[in-house]
Order: sequence, then structure tokens, then C-alpha cells
Amino acid sequence: LANFFQQEIPDKHIFYVENPYCKLEKARQKQGSVSLQSIARSLLKAFGESADMFASMVEVLQSMPAVHTKHFNEMHTLKQGIDREMMNLLAEYAFQVEYEDMIKKAEKEMEAAKHSRHLHKQWETTRKISKWKTVATDKHNTLCGAQGCYSNCHEPCIMEKSLDKETFKRCSAFRDCQNYASLQIQTEREFHAIQAGMPSVDARFSKQQDGGGFYDGKVCYAPSAFSIGGVDITQGSYVTVAGRSGCLADWSSVTLPCNLHFFNTDRSLCNKCGHSYLHHYHDEVKWVKEEQSEKLVDDAMKKKFDEASNLEEKKRLLRDEYSKKLKESTAKRRAISQQLMHSITDFQDRGLNRSFAKLLASQINHVKQHLEAYESENP
Repeated sequence: LANFFQQEIPDKHIFYVENPYCKLEKARQKQGSVSLQSIARSLLKAFGESADMFASMVEVLQSMPAVHTKHFNEMHTLKQGIDREMMNLLAEYAFQVEYEDMIKKAEKEMEAAKHSRHLHKQWETTRKISKWKTVATDKHNTLCGAQGCYSNCHEPCIMEKSLDKETFKRCSAFRDCQNYASLQIQTEREFHAIQAGMPSVDARFSKQQDGGGFYDGKVCYAPSAFSIGGVDITQGSYVTVAGRSGCLADWSSVTLPCNLHFFNTDRSLCNKCGHSYLHHYHDEVKWVKEEQSEKLVDDAMKKKFDEASNLEEKKRLLRDEYSKKLKESTAKRRAISQQLMHSITDFQDRGLNRSFAKLLASQINHVKQHLEAYESENP
């Protein structure tokens, strides 16, 4: 517990509660071998001890100082600011990588040039490069955080804002309503097999596109995978009848012949960007792309170039300039890496509590994975 809460827990704050209902279940199994009076005494004692333990727990909780929600709001605001800063820093890091690739490409073109007039293109041609950045929005959106992905997967997202990755499977960006397996049912034998494989069960449905609010109903659902008519029905699939709207609740209204569509409810991949739900997050920003024009040779360099006497001298000047720009870009990338880690540790130093500890570890891992991936591609 000390490792989890990042501090020692006093013994008086630790409670061991035995579930008395477990004893009740065991008592039912012992009926006939033990007298009812003995069972009753044992259960009464177990429930009494549990009640006393809960009463002691309430006393301890009431004695603890109140934790103002203002602190959590401050931490959340700080965390959100750092999130956005890291998003933009990672995008800037990716931009520097792309910029270096552009320099290397220009350098190869320069080395391959056979005449001075070909080298003039190095500054006469304006090179365009894309740069991503975030802009604030009124509502939160579902965004992808996979390396190199700047997808606004759902804008805005009306699902409740969440840090829990599992909840993103409820976002409409993960609801696959386009891809399905189709099967024409002709015989009673096939129809009975489908009914057996996809019984009508109780289910909870979302009132809104992103799962906000629920209502109870029925749905024909595949509790396990099976195959029929050459079509593989995956576990968790639901079914619709061609020409009808909505999931099939039961089989009473279906007559033969019929055309059925089977939808897979595995929502692990985003329909917009194709990445896992584990890479997605909520924020009140969206990604926008800007096209920037870059000249690899400035006017001062152009003057030196024009004064150079031969092709090799001109190449040497360009080579030196490219080398200088690559070093500058590499230095910027290193500075961004340091700033990213500084932002995270700054959040930690401002009074991180255990509610954010796991989230912080995930954040550090996320940043490291991005940087390591870029470094492996551009050492």
C-alpha cells in the first residue's frame, strides 16, 4: 500500500472487512450437517463484526481534514495545459524531423548537380513543408495521439469527458456501422441455427451517439463466435434485417427468406484514423495543418554563391550551409525533448497526488515512445 499511495499508511487507517454474505452462502451449503441455531449465531456474529468495522471506518473518515475540490480543479487545469503544450511540442519535434529530411533531400540534389544552373534551384525554388498545431475549441473533441497522427476523429464529442481509455469505445468514431457480413437465409435449418447462435438478451443502449444516457432493452447477440453458410460470426456481433433500421431485438418478426447483416461490436480501432482506442484522448482543441514555405539558402549565402568561381566551390558553400542548418535543427529537437520532460516533472513538483500518479506515468511513457520512434527513424 505504501508504494501505491506513495506514503506510509497508519495502521488505524487500514481496515480488513470480511464479506459476511460469503458465510451466508457457506451456511446454506451446511444445512443439515450443522444445527440452525449454530448457523444463526455464526452469521449474527459475522454481520455484527462487519458493521462494527464499517462504523470505525466512518469515524476515521469523518476525522480526516476535508480536501477542497479547488485543488483538484487546479491540478486538472494544470494537467490540461501541460497536455496541450506537449501536443504542440511533439508536433514541433515532428516538424523538425521533416525539415531535416527536406535538407537531406536538397543536399542529395546538390551533390548530383552537374552544372551551376542546377544549383540555383536550391534557393530559387520555394519548398513547402507542413506543420501541425492545435487551436482551442469550445467543446472537447476525440483526438488521436498515435505517432505522426493528427486526426480529429470526432469533433465535437458529446460523450462525457474521460481519462479512461475504455470509454472511447463508446465514441461514435469507434462505432462501425459500415462494415458488415451479409447472409441470405433460406431454410428453417439455417434460421434455427442463427437463432441458437444469437439469442435475444437483455442489453443497455445509449440514448446519444456517444453513449450519453442509457435505456434497457433487448438485442439478438452472439455470446460466442460461430460460422454459418460460409460466414464467420464473431463474438459480440449483433444483427439487423436488410431494409430495417436498428438492431434486431428478437426473432419473432423475422420470416423466411430473409437477408441478415451481422455487425461486429469490437470497437478497438477508430473508423476515422484506424488506430487503437488506447491512443485516443479528449481535449478542447483540434489539429490544424499549416503550409510553410522554407528557403534553404538566404540572401547572404546567395551572394557568396554568386561570387564563387567554380562548381565545386559552390557545392562546398551549399554543403556547409546545409550542415549548419541540420545542426541547428538537431539542437532544436534536443531542446524540445528536454522541454517535454521538464513540463511533466513540473507538474509532478506542483503537488502531485496519487490520483494523478498513474496518469503521469502513462504520460511519460507516451512521450518517450514518440521520441524514441522519431530518434530510431532519424538518429
